[in-house]
Amino acid sequence: MKKRNFAILTSGGDCSSMNMVLSTFVKRCLQENIQPYFVYDGYKGLYDGDIKKATSKDVMHIWNLPGTKIKSARFPEFKEESIRKKAIQNLKKFDIDYLFVCGGNGSYIGAERLSKMGVKVIALPGTIDNDIASSDFTIGFDSALNSIKDDIYKIRTTMESHRFIAFVEIMGRNCLDLTLDAGLCTEADYIITNANILKKEEILKLIKNIRKTNKESIVILVSELLYGIDGNPTLNEISEFVNKNIKEKIRINVLGYTQRASIPTAFDLKLSSELTNYAIDLALKNVHGISVGNQGFKYKSTPIEKANKMVNKNKKNEVIAFNKKNKI
Repeated sequence: MKKRNFAILTSGGDCSSMNMVLSTFVKRCLQENIQPYFVYDGYKGLYDGDIKKATSKDVMHIWNLPGTKIKSARFPEFKEESIRKKAIQNLKKFDIDYLFVCGGNGSYIGAERLSKMGVKVIALPGTIDNDIASSDFTIGFDSALNSIKDDIYKIRTTMESHRFIAFVEIMGRNCLDLTLDAGLCTEADYIITNANILKKEEILKLIKNIRKTNKESIVILVSELLYGIDGNPTLNEISEFVNKNIKEKIRINVLGYTQRASIPTAFDLKLSSELTNYAIDLALKNVHGISVGNQGFKYKSTPIEKANKMVNKNKKNEVIAFNKKNKI
């Protein structure tokens, strides 16, 4: 009987616990007498043919490291059918039976396109944004949230010492989860997301209102990609406007890539390990063209095409409820 070959790639933005996915994948494959392969640099590596056999030595002591050992890359060219055809040729060259893709929504779209071209694909939700609607939680979200929580605590401490105001910019693209949950777990004074973008005059009024009862620090969380685009002022311009009108000191904190490079939490490590094992269980049953995820404490599979059409729960009302204590 021919030995089966399973390959895995990580695509898009990296996140904590991707390395646990890789470690679990290799060890489980070897237990099942399957040859594991790594595809380096995501879909770009699949196109370039950067595919290598993986061994237990390759994943030794990586399970708790942030990032991804096999690298990642954004490769928009993968939308072209000719590019995907070459990628499929490379899979055939290495006699790959199954391809596992760990990444976010862009990676899922690539997985769906490969599936429609005959590749046996299973997708795992790996992104700090938590914007894969077919899973309650994505791999990396909890780790990023814990990192943000720690950073806000440090920022708050310094702001308290000087009675300053802090704007803290948080990742998440159009998904509100990181900003909303960070606000809930740090007692932030206000959160601004794409559900409630404020004008500079409104922010000035907000700060005046908060100052009626809060003479110490003020911490306002802001989702990324809101200010400085689409005609909105930058956070620096807002800071200057506030200072000019009420002489308040504002410090802007862009957390940036520290959110991705967080130490994996126990929750993420467990989620990564169990989702990877579940994905391989399904592959052993010849199930493919699906994504895996969790619903509460249970794991489930969703057809990849359906997963890509699902929309995240709108949390606008939760944002409004959180901010209600500081009405403008």
